[in-house]
Amino acid sequence: MFVNLTSGRYLQKLTLKQIFTSIFHNRHNFDDFLNINVSNNIKKIEFDGISFFKTKPELKDYQIFLNHTLISYMKVNENVVFSYRKGTSVYEALSPHRNNKHFLKTDIKSFFGSINKSLVKQCLLSNIDEYPVTQDEIKTYLEQLTNLIIYENKLPVGFTTSSKLSNAVLYEFDNKLEEYCIDNDILYTRYSDDLIFSTNKKDKLNYVISEVQKILNRHYNNLFSLNDKKTKFYKAWERIKILGLVVTPNGNITIDKKYKKDIEVIFHYYLTNRVKFNSFFNRRFDSKMSKISGLLNHINSVDKNYILKLRKRYGNYIVDIFLHRDKNE
Repeated sequence: MFVNLTSGRYLQKLTLKQIFTSIFHNRHNFDDFLNINVSNNIKKIEFDGISFFKTKPELKDYQIFLNHTLISYMKVNENVVFSYRKGTSVYEALSPHRNNKHFLKTDIKSFFGSINKSLVKQCLLSNIDEYPVTQDEIKTYLEQLTNLIIYENKLPVGFTTSSKLSNAVLYEFDNKLEEYCIDNDILYTRYSDDLIFSTNKKDKLNYVISEVQKILNRHYNNLFSLNDKKTKFYKAWERIKILGLVVTPNGNITIDKKYKKDIEVIFHYYLTNRVKFNSFFNRRFDSKMSKISGLLNHINSVDKNYILKLRKRYGNYIVDIFLHRDKNE
């Protein structure tokens, strides 16, 4: 569907309309793109106290276009940011810390909801030299572009544009924090709103929280604040659980025991008691093989040794039944 603009450095910058037409041809109209009513093209879903937004096909196409044409070109500090990037995961965000002794994990409170229209405009303009689009076009259509990205003055959860844009919004913050951490022998990585720090020097993490908040305030006019309830210090001999993964005292990274227990229970029941298997399968995995397969593939990407243990205990055939099945049953 989309022309690959990122395969090489563009020789000449184009207008938005030129790129839009080359991608959509007659399927979508450029004026409709500029004037679409976002409110009429979304469905708000409430789940567990959080608002999600499902976009209708036309708006989703326009947001994919923005991702492809603008947002994918925005600057991101790839040394520290591991969220919403191809080939990265929570494992890559945590792995650099595995051999350190002292850990700190915190997060930014209401991260997406704190990113407002003004900040999105600022981000679009600060990357203006990076796009395959002329600067005049970005300035001319800045308001319309922002309206396709922001809703109710927030970056909405569920918009196709939100995840990657959230990486770019904190570019200056990530750079400054990385500099501070390097100067203080601290390792820093970020996965979306989760900030992870580690070091081998006992007292180095004591001042990190105040420095993080200081940098956030300085660069974003007090829009962001840290979540005290989710700020925690760890030591290597403790059970370190971060981003759903566990760092063991010897530096191995694996998944939480409760997920391992679920897998072992489902395998055991599959082999010994189909009634209990069906009951547990329905209760824990909503009778969806894709959920078991997804969990096993996640484990396989994080801790291949555990998959080997499962193969030795239950046999290759049983593990492969669930590992490679992604159809609901």
